Amino acid sequence: MLPYQILSLVALLVGAFYWSRRAAKDAKLAPIFATSIAGAIFGAKAGYLMAEGIQNWRSSGQIFDLIAGKTIVGGLIGGYLGVEVMKRVLRYPYVTGDLFAALVPLSIAIGRIGCILAGCCQGKVCPLRWYTLIDSAGLVRWPAAQVELVFNLGCVLTFSILRRRELGRGQHFHLYMIAYGLFRFLHEFMREPGASWTALNGYQYQSIVLALLGLRGLILRAKSPNSSLAPTQTC
Repeated sequence: MLPYQILSLVALLVGAFYWSRRAAKDAKLAPIFATSIAGAIFGAKAGYLMAEGIQNWRSSGQIFDLIAGKTIVGGLIGGYLGVEVMKRVLRYPYVTGDLFAALVPLSIAIGRIGCILAGCCQGKVCPLRWYTLIDSAGLVRWPAAQVELVFNLGCVLTFSILRRRELGRGQHFHLYMIAYGLFRFLHEFMREPGASWTALNGYQYQSIVLALLGLRGLILRAKSPNSSLAPTQTC
């Protein structure tokens, strides 16, 4: 798990560097970023426990997983709610979602590289195809971490293009929440521990919540066209 932990730390440092530069121009962005991290950490752990951690707590072999286990879906939900709460506390009038949409997919992609190196977050066992991978035990698996890496890098590229063309300003993170929620819901059918259409797993229910939160934010923002972007988002 060491490669995953190291690259997760790298992703966090990338985020801290990104936001520190912008906080120099807007002091209120620092507590907003800090709250997003705290919310993401809490949400990632709570989401994991609700999805599968509590089911395995009696197993001695699952002790490390209970300590280290977390989920991106829960982290996104917790981080988003943390930002919304802090912005209300600070009475911060600006839209910050485009900043997060520029950073979050890149951070998740870095984390997924760690998953690939560590051999965790694997896909289901499936028939051998040109796109499948063989794990350390010799089992043929769906390339789950690799697919999510490609998805998030695609999001980084997409939002970069949207920013350059000034399209969908103020809605980028809502779009990412919807896209990732739908992607993760469907991708869970190909991941371990897996799911089926008759037995959805906890991560899929969280994915639905994430997508609905994104849709709600998208609609509310569309009804408030006069919402201003943060001063640091004018680049």
